[in-house]
Amino acid sequence: MQLTTRDRLLDAAEELFATHGYDGASLRDIAGVAKVPFGLATYYFGTKEELFRQVVARRADEHIGEMTAALDATVTHAAPGPPAIEELVRAFFAPMVEKLSQRGPGWRNYMQLLARAANIKQEQAFLKPFQQLYDPVRVRFVDIAATIYPLAPREHVLWASHFLNAAIIQFIAGEGSIDRLSGGHCRANDLDGIMRTMVPYFSGGFRALLESATQGEN
Repeated sequence: MQLTTRDRLLDAAEELFATHGYDGASLRDIAGVAKVPFGLATYYFGTKEELFRQVVARRADEHIGEMTAALDATVTHAAPGPPAIEELVRAFFAPMVEKLSQRGPGWRNYMQLLARAANIKQEQAFLKPFQQLYDPVRVRFVDIAATIYPLAPREHVLWASHFLNAAIIQFIAGEGSIDRLSGGHCRANDLDGIMRTMVPYFSGGFRALLESATQGEN
């Protein structure tokens, strides 16, 4: 099926925002990769900020829907008690791994774009649509984690979640230093291996931080 001009621009923008960041990709660059006249980029989207908003929004419903469903499933399956922290961490992380491993270059570009967006100063105006879309699912994760450790101060739950998100951003970026440091024994693109390692690692971190915080409150 032949792509529309609009979709070609969205695909090109997704690729360039993923590889060069927002500031490193101009509308003219995007039009060049899409192989369309520059004037069509402004005709369809007006500004680079609006183009970025639409690139993020295009896949957000599917991605956030899968993340939310995975988180909610941990609550349903564990009822009437809270889920295990391992199951919650896995549910938060698994949809991202699935997108990277099975959905083709478009989804890989999108995930890297999200990682870049999450890893820069958050007060920039062009990030507001990204934040409005993705903050609620992050809050949902924190809310469920708080039910597992109801006596822990919420700021501790937020910090633990923040550390997990920072690690996921680094993982998605796939910068490859682990390949070099391990002499090739560990690979940044080994998604299954990362999943097996990250879930127990961060579950243990949550447990250590939040249980110690709870004990400190008693």
